Amino acid sequence: MSLTEFPQDLLLEVANQLDIGDLVNFLSLCRVIRELQLHRILWLNALARIKTVELQPLPVSNLQELSLAQLQRTARQTARLLTNFKSESPRPTHIRSFSIEPDQEMMCIPGTSLLVTSNIGIVSCWDITTAQRVAHLELADLRLQIKASCVEPEGKVLIPGRIGRSFLSMRNLTVVCVDFRDRASITISHTISRATTKELDYFPHSHFFLDSRVLGFCTKTSIISWGLDSDGEINVKAQENCCPPSTPTPRCLLFGKRLYMLHKGASLERVAIYSVPFWPAIDRQTNAIDDALEPPISTVLPLPYPPFPDLEQLLIAQGFSSRSYHSDHVSVPEFGIFAVTCTDLARTKAVIHFWPGSIDTALGMLSFEPSCVYGHPDMIDIIAVGSWGTYVAFIAHEVPTDESMPGADAPYLGLLHFSPTPSPHTTFRKLDVGDASLSNFYDLDFDESLGLVVVADNLGNLTAISYV
Repeated sequence: MSLTEFPQDLLLEVANQLDIGDLVNFLSLCRVIRELQLHRILWLNALARIKTVELQPLPVSNLQELSLAQLQRTARQTARLLTNFKSESPRPTHIRSFSIEPDQEMMCIPGTSLLVTSNIGIVSCWDITTAQRVAHLELADLRLQIKASCVEPEGKVLIPGRIGRSFLSMRNLTVVCVDFRDRASITISHTISRATTKELDYFPHSHFFLDSRVLGFCTKTSIISWGLDSDGEINVKAQENCCPPSTPTPRCLLFGKRLYMLHKGASLERVAIYSVPFWPAIDRQTNAIDDALEPPISTVLPLPYPPFPDLEQLLIAQGFSSRSYHSDHVSVPEFGIFAVTCTDLARTKAVIHFWPGSIDTALGMLSFEPSCVYGHPDMIDIIAVGSWGTYVAFIAHEVPTDESMPGADAPYLGLLHFSPTPSPHTTFRKLDVGDASLSNFYDLDFDESLGLVVVADNLGNLTAISYV
């Protein structure tokens, strides 16, 4: 009995067990098998497998809304991306360059080919496929933290920020909303809190946390928050040990009814994750549970290092003042990663840690595990962590030595991927960038669902490199 004589439901069952690359090859075997691609359930299962088995983020959140043709296109596009990313030297499929205003921070809206850029007083949205600005907002003294944005499933991006005349001042908290549900009419709006009634401590590197309910940040002694209502006041909640002395302010994530604070601090041996009870003011009014009944929880994890031959010398040379911090990334561990951190070692090598996390749905809490560590032999200049934390794109360069060949310190683009199976491990590949220039970079962002890397230089020249 040949394969083509099998009942179609049995062939569908076979196809459902295949990874996307094998499925595409399977569908090309013959006409009978090729007809399986007309079944919507085949592509729904294939895309679900991409997400849950291959742990590859998808460019769409609600598969049920897609037509058969859209499901097929999304699956085949993701298959091409995975094949390229798994090759020894992933190659770009196309490169687009255009100009924006200089000194802009930027973020890709996952799965859309839209890019949001911001500087003091302005925020813009660009369509990378057409190199056109599609929405723009100007607001005096607006200062956004664009990398801390929150993507809403219905087609909106919320961006946290403040209104302040200087680097340290803060009159109001604000949230900017980019609404891209109608791609023909993208809009940017904003909501501003009431003005603060007293001077609040604001550290220039304080990290905002944001979800659909609340915007806030931590100071050394308190948690500052606002319920995203223009009539709402800024609330101050005293919290001991929010930030241990002589450490940077933490990267924070609000999940359920707790605020999780990642402290890398000055220690070379461990990190701490503090979990404190926290409800937005609107929730406290209807919640009978008192914060005092829910104690803070502290999780301390070891900070491992890769087996560099000169590790001991690097750690001796390492000091808090000489060590540069890349911006830490925290996210809800939908793909098993709570945080990604990157640390320079004596400005010659770099270490990236992936911090696994999991969701306890019964308790509505997060739990954490020791990190998976990757050591990079060169200096990492800037990183961009994908939305789900399993991919990291970065620009790096070799630190010249007396024996270095001319041009050895030229910047290059790297891609690091974390996989939890069969055991936690990382895979590094140097990305081919074609004729794109990485010199004089100012900012970097990365959309892992579309295989899109965006580099901006300090003159406002933007280069979008696609790998799908």
